[in-house]
Amino acid sequence: MKSKIIKEFIVVIITIGFIFILTTSFGIIPALGNFLNPFGVWTVPDSAEYPESLIIEDANLISQVQVKIDIYGVPHIHAENDEDLFFALGYMHSYNRLFEMDIFRKYASGKLSEFLGAEYIEIDKFYKLLGFYRAAEKELTDMQENHTRIYQLIQKYCSGVNKYISDFSTKLPLEYHLLSVKPEPWKPIDVLIFRYLQAWELAPSTYDLDFTLLKKKLPDNVFDELYPNWTVGLPFEDPIIPNIKSNSPKNFKNTIVNTIVGISSFIREIPTILGPIEQGIGSNNWVVNGSKSSTGSPILCGDPHLAHQIPSIWFEAHLISNENNGGLKYETHGVGFPGVPFLVIGHNAHIAWTLTNTGGDSIVDYYNETVNDTHYYYNSEWNPLKIFEIPIDIKGGKKVYFTVKETCHGPLISDLLDNSYFNEYPHNDISIKILSNNLPRNGRYCAYKTLYGINRACNYSVYNESLSFWDSPAQNFVFADKNGDIAMNIAGAFPIRKKGVSGAPDGNLTGRFVQPGNGTGEEWAGFIPYSELPQILNPSQGYLASANQRPINGSYPYYLGTNSWSNGYRARRINDVLRNKDKFSVNDMKSLQAENYDYSVSQFLPILIETWNYSINAGETFSSEVRRAMNELYEWNLSEQRFIMNRSLIAPTIYWKWIELFEYNTWSDEFADWSVSGLKLPDIKILEYVTKFERDSKWFNDTRVAGTQDRNHTLIKSLNDTVDWLKINLNSDINKWKWNSAHKVFFQHLSLIESLNRGPYPHDGSNWAINNAGGIWDPIEKAYIVQFGPSWRMVVNLGNFSSPVESWGVYPGGQNSNPLSSHYDDLLGLWLNYQYHDIYFSSQPEEIVESNFLFRK
Repeated sequence: MKSKIIKEFIVVIITIGFIFILTTSFGIIPALGNFLNPFGVWTVPDSAEYPESLIIEDANLISQVQVKIDIYGVPHIHAENDEDLFFALGYMHSYNRLFEMDIFRKYASGKLSEFLGAEYIEIDKFYKLLGFYRAAEKELTDMQENHTRIYQLIQKYCSGVNKYISDFSTKLPLEYHLLSVKPEPWKPIDVLIFRYLQAWELAPSTYDLDFTLLKKKLPDNVFDELYPNWTVGLPFEDPIIPNIKSNSPKNFKNTIVNTIVGISSFIREIPTILGPIEQGIGSNNWVVNGSKSSTGSPILCGDPHLAHQIPSIWFEAHLISNENNGGLKYETHGVGFPGVPFLVIGHNAHIAWTLTNTGGDSIVDYYNETVNDTHYYYNSEWNPLKIFEIPIDIKGGKKVYFTVKETCHGPLISDLLDNSYFNEYPHNDISIKILSNNLPRNGRYCAYKTLYGINRACNYSVYNESLSFWDSPAQNFVFADKNGDIAMNIAGAFPIRKKGVSGAPDGNLTGRFVQPGNGTGEEWAGFIPYSELPQILNPSQGYLASANQRPINGSYPYYLGTNSWSNGYRARRINDVLRNKDKFSVNDMKSLQAENYDYSVSQFLPILIETWNYSINAGETFSSEVRRAMNELYEWNLSEQRFIMNRSLIAPTIYWKWIELFEYNTWSDEFADWSVSGLKLPDIKILEYVTKFERDSKWFNDTRVAGTQDRNHTLIKSLNDTVDWLKINLNSDINKWKWNSAHKVFFQHLSLIESLNRGPYPHDGSNWAINNAGGIWDPIEKAYIVQFGPSWRMVVNLGNFSSPVESWGVYPGGQNSNPLSSHYDDLLGLWLNYQYHDIYFSSQPEEIVESNFLFRK
């Protein structure tokens, strides 16, 4: 009772601070005339903490379900059957994260305006045009016909969500009271649609547009040099799948400029939920077998890198069903997305798995169409456009319509440039062909069947069969089991293309550029069979690792993508560590996940130091500030912290700005000459190559000044520029250039209400450290602000058949989205300090149980 009074007092204080919101918009929150409704925000403390016990009754339940909620807010759900299990999970998701779930479905459905107001119309148009909702309707029909069991379980999950919405209709989460809105019932289509948003955001969706512009504006030999289809010739890569080779597909040239600039700009303006792929968003996973493990059994590790937000993108749960399915019961611990009934990453008593983003060119192609008001030209004839009006409901009751026109490839995305803030671009008619709208709906693909199957799997054979149904987003799945097996599988629907309407399928065709829409370009002809996607079981090296690097090398017969992979620095470091040590303990693996060693520093800094020494010996003079900065780098290179982006050091700040300016000074003059400034720069692997092996490369010559400059000139110029920039933008005192001042991590609340954010906190790491922490410079904060990175760290020791699985995990945030809850951010401190919580898989002793829920008829 005392704790409740304290919480209500806190609410009163918060309310006083919010009074101005009654007449003022703030973030996504409008003026709140009914803020003081006694059934509104005043009920928030009632759901802030789990009750000691709670009984939920529903006539649709088959048996009782017991839920033990542990000290970290993680529900351990014990059910007699799968239907009741997912009913209870739906209830627990909505109990903790209903508003987050609602925002995600509104976002993917193009319905933000009905929730947040007219300023979100352009975002809604974009997602309605992409057609995720229409694609989900088709998948739902396919699921009802071909994957009935999965559909039934999704229905039960939705029933659990709706039970909570009904039971707590007067005690909804804070955000509903602030926005004066209520949640609609949860439907199976809401479960499906979020995955399409994931696939879109995790794919390089504008790269085809960028490459088309670059191919148009750069001389052919220059484009091929800086943006090769494959970088097989560079000696720097550790591919995900060892010993699988790939070919070098041919380029196909196309042209159009204004429209492409407009579309690319429009897409980049759309905010993302998962994080910006251009910044290096990715993930790490790796596994060692028993021969390289101090435990004698496989150890599997994973940390997907997604957007940092409050509440977290993940929800942790332990799911147990006694239903017998092939002699196995469902018992899995891991994380999934609120709003989705199946765990995405985790382990059961037999296997463990996690995943990283493949990042291949598998989601979209673009076509330059020939159209009039009613028809488009394709295959030597005029065909009728599909034209339909799409409504957008706006908060307050208003409704607007916009017209979507479709060719056989897909909707005319260029139409979004009309009546938008990008209508200054005169444009051609470009359609977008998106994977979600073009998958075969004949039972071939069902990603939720994959998740249900691998959650239950007992060995690699069952797991591998389940993966065959996965479509998108394409992922690198790493696996281990109690048999001692380890594996890496790339799973997803990768289009095979053909040249022209009647061409034969050709694995060399790339779809890398905007294609002619008249039927003479590259058309989709099917998908790579799952059995022919890259995969490996029990490699002789005893380990496997992926960090979004190139999946394959050599002679692999299909095109998976190009220039969309990570630069490979995280992968090179992980492979170096796993390759060069005989045995790894669990603590070794935890330390590796937290490692802030930036592999790029090891490649570039020694060259800078060598060049500096040469310059000093040649009699060059430098300011005292530049000498001091170089001394910091010198000492860093000789210390135990060598190449480590540690927050307590000055050198990481100097290096990070220096590598940025070295890239800029190398490429910016030519890019300005060719009018392609602002487009995707060449991969840093290209810069590494010319820096190491082509000291007199033309790229180091600055075309904007007289004379000829070489590599050494550009290296030293970038150092001088770095010191000047940091003095102006960070601090005039070099002693205050520590990485903890210049590099901070920030967690923004979905509502954009500042008081609900967390951070910014001083932070280690960088884009290219295993602890992925890339940031964007904020001139107000005077720091690189990190808003994506490891979103869930997990380490699993599989053990043998006589010992249980052991596991540890953590994500930044907390299980409950209520800002008054002790589980709002209780895991954040662990995450910031590279610590984990124990995962209570084998048992949940009473001392770690803080609440008990009972579901019954």
